[in-house]
Amino acid sequence: MGILAEVADGASAAWRLIEPKARVRLILRQFFENSGLTKGDFRPSIGAINQTDYGYRVIIHLFPGKWIGDVWEKLPELGAAFNAEAAVQEDGSGWLILYLYTRGLPGGREGFPYRIDLAARVREYDFGFPVGVCRDGFYVLDMARDEYCGILAGGITGSGKTYWLRQGLVAICTNYTPEEAVLYLVDMKDEGLELRILEGCPHVAAFGTDQAGSMAVLQAVTAELRRRSGLFAAAGVSDIAGYRATGHQLAHMALMIDEFADLPDDGKDMVIRFGRVGRYAGLHPIVCTQRPDRDTLPPALKANLPVSMAFRTKNELNSRMIIDGPQAAHINKADKGRAFILADRARWVQVVSLPRPAAEKLLAPCKQRPMPAVEVKTWEPISELMSLQELNVVREDDSW
Repeated sequence: MGILAEVADGASAAWRLIEPKARVRLILRQFFENSGLTKGDFRPSIGAINQTDYGYRVIIHLFPGKWIGDVWEKLPELGAAFNAEAAVQEDGSGWLILYLYTRGLPGGREGFPYRIDLAARVREYDFGFPVGVCRDGFYVLDMARDEYCGILAGGITGSGKTYWLRQGLVAICTNYTPEEAVLYLVDMKDEGLELRILEGCPHVAAFGTDQAGSMAVLQAVTAELRRRSGLFAAAGVSDIAGYRATGHQLAHMALMIDEFADLPDDGKDMVIRFGRVGRYAGLHPIVCTQRPDRDTLPPALKANLPVSMAFRTKNELNSRMIIDGPQAAHINKADKGRAFILADRARWVQVVSLPRPAAEKLLAPCKQRPMPAVEVKTWEPISELMSLQELNVVREDDSW
């Protein structure tokens, strides 16, 4: 019911006859009047209102002296006014886009189970990374595109961040060949316990679990970037897309960092530099942190990673450090794997739940299978070799 339930409850028959989008406009006007977003005769302009699969999309223009931060502050109240979740982002031309999510997220507090058929959708993209389930379907980022080439993710322990990484990296290993995707992993939490399940996969080029190991991984990435620069120069091209267009084969690379704050200063500087120049060589950083504050999260890092994703944070300040708004601080503790992402637009997502035993089952054939020949077509995606029944994926107590 969403917005219809909210506006119809206790309303007169005449109110119920008002067309739904007109109701949205009326409620917004009243909200602006009562929320301090108007000043005298100045009030936000409400443009087009479009009904979508997930709720409503509204174009808003603020008057001088008000900006997106003022709207961010009011989003919890605005969502409550519509019995919905609200998000807002700038469109680049001075207007704001307000999203009113009146549909619930699939999965909810029980989580959304990993599905091979959904994970396989990464193959529809040059280098896809599965984000999770949103209100308009299963959401995959094509990290080969400049606007999605790097991800900054943050959230407190137990919010679902590490398990989001697990399902994404498993999807890459089971759906791309080592000639198509290469992984550089840094996991310094508990000596890399969570991601050790990826050891032995032919996609993993380097894996560091302490500061010395992390620096070795970053130096390996630097060496590969130099090698690729030489390849591009010899081919007369400037980036991986141009190199592939000449008929050469070259894998996309994911550099996964968990936890950024634990890197030595030299390592942090290298990761920031990778975010700035790596996209041209097919390098895609995925940087995670449990402590998104001014002391541990340099502005230059966020500026060079175009996608921001926040799981539950300790407070609103930490949330703003990642997504420029307070939403992540208000995620219910029981909603494991719930996150707010800023990419092509603002979205709430539910991360897929992939228990460790199920991940190990998925990766076992990948580790046991011989390395493919140079001809990529000889590699049959692992995900097509296993049915859901064979995998027997079930939600377990340790899923999150």
